Amino acid sequence: MKKPVIIGLLSLALLGGYETVHLRAETVDAKSVSTVSEPTKPPADNPSDSKTAQPETEANDFEFHKNTNGTFILASYHGTAAVVTIPATYKGQKVVYISDGAFAQNDILEEVVIPDGITAIGTGAFASCSKLTKVTLPKGLTRIENETFSDCVKLKIIQLPDALTSIGESAFDNCVSLTSLTIPAASIEYGAFRDCIGLTEVTFTAKKLSIGAYAFLDCSSLKNLAFPQSLVSGTISTGGFGNCTDLKSVTLPDGFKTIGQGAFAGSIRLSTIYIPDSATELSYNAFHNTQWYDNQMKKSSLLVINRVLIDASQAKGHVIIPETVVRIEKNAFLLNKNITKVTMNTNVTAIASDAFFGCSNLKTVVFKEGLTKMGHNVFAGCDSLSSIVLPEGLTAIGNMVFYNCKNLKTITFPKSLTSIGYDSFYKTEWLTVQREENPLVIVNSILIDGKTSKGRVTIPKGVVTILNSSFKGNTKITKITIPTSVKTIQKGAFSGCINLKEAVLPKNVTQIAPEAFHSPSKKLVIYTTKGSQGEAYAKSNNLKYKYL
Repeated sequence: MKKPVIIGLLSLALLGGYETVHLRAETVDAKSVSTVSEPTKPPADNPSDSKTAQPETEANDFEFHKNTNGTFILASYHGTAAVVTIPATYKGQKVVYISDGAFAQNDILEEVVIPDGITAIGTGAFASCSKLTKVTLPKGLTRIENETFSDCVKLKIIQLPDALTSIGESAFDNCVSLTSLTIPAASIEYGAFRDCIGLTEVTFTAKKLSIGAYAFLDCSSLKNLAFPQSLVSGTISTGGFGNCTDLKSVTLPDGFKTIGQGAFAGSIRLSTIYIPDSATELSYNAFHNTQWYDNQMKKSSLLVINRVLIDASQAKGHVIIPETVVRIEKNAFLLNKNITKVTMNTNVTAIASDAFFGCSNLKTVVFKEGLTKMGHNVFAGCDSLSSIVLPEGLTAIGNMVFYNCKNLKTITFPKSLTSIGYDSFYKTEWLTVQREENPLVIVNSILIDGKTSKGRVTIPKGVVTILNSSFKGNTKITKITIPTSVKTIQKGAFSGCINLKEAVLPKNVTQIAPEAFHSPSKKLVIYTTKGSQGEAYAKSNNLKYKYL
């Protein structure tokens, strides 16, 4: 299905206003060439010729808009020429821009020459030109906008200028006749060359390279990728080369750091990959459904690259993390229902988000000192866990780390833990027991939960942080008194407490996050001191306040 082409004018905030003018083009032959020169002054109207005169609009091939600085924009083309040379000047002034959709859906155009004076080409300018085979771009062009040549199914010849720095989203999407490209641009955005099924070879020359999500997805004939050996930094985002089914070998040079989710997934013939030491951010499924991945998993159920455990989806039973591993990557064990026990090593310093998400048969995790940080949802949904001892040295855990671990009864916290994400223990048996003992659940001076508290609540001295969403949706509290020890109230801490009428905030509170009291009662009054953060928050959120 063809994608809709957005046709319009680029915002002229920098270019100023404009006026509309037209330019006459000359038709040469059946396979015509449209060329442009300064128009001559038309003859004065002759009433006696009015019956035989042709309508002027039939010869007006180009429409221009004039900028306040005197330069011109090519707004649209109305001619029938197969070969078009766009004018570099009009009325002695430069033509600097081709507007959005100017040639879009032209089913006659076969070749276009764009002069060097043009510095920008708008969104969808040549989209769906079904016969366009050759394009000459200006040497100074720095960006090709979104969908500029999308669905130009016969486009074969185009040389990207050395000055080019970025290629927009879907710029060449479905240009099925392209076969070989040298790309100087550093930024290749979402779907830029998606479905270019004739493309066999791509050479990248930029020293800093960012390949966007699905940039070359489904380029099923792509066989050769060449990267500069002098690469300084490189990123391949989600699905960047997904389903490139003819790709057999890839050598990524030093400088590549990030290889995203599904970066090469589905490139089924890919059997050889060189991954440099610089690549330290790798997704768990970057190479799924490739020959290389299948071969690696035959060697070991733990796929470790550059000391990062990126995939353990096929691991079973008791998993001992190798001593070489320093980080467990996002989704590494995602939804693995075959593991029952994990023993960490002392070298693992970080466990990324969702690493063990949904491992429903995981019963035991043995941590070792050395771990300092856990991301979000790390053990969420591991409902066979019953006891956890977090290691000394751990300083931060993310949001919902043990969310919905229904049978988790005991948790031992290290003194080093100073940062806890919201709802980290929501729907655990541990939290249920803690609430029964005291509706204000506090860990290491962090108030993590107050959702079951009622009436007039006084937070005990010693609490330093009131956690994100800790009282969220509590409709039974009417007053909250905060002690002088509290320094921070995080986002959404009292969100949706619709019956909260009074909040006492001492001057010692130095940080009150946006939406800390989101959707409050209309009767809420903040009691605070003059010049305090409490006063500033009340004013910025149009809340009533009184001085203590």
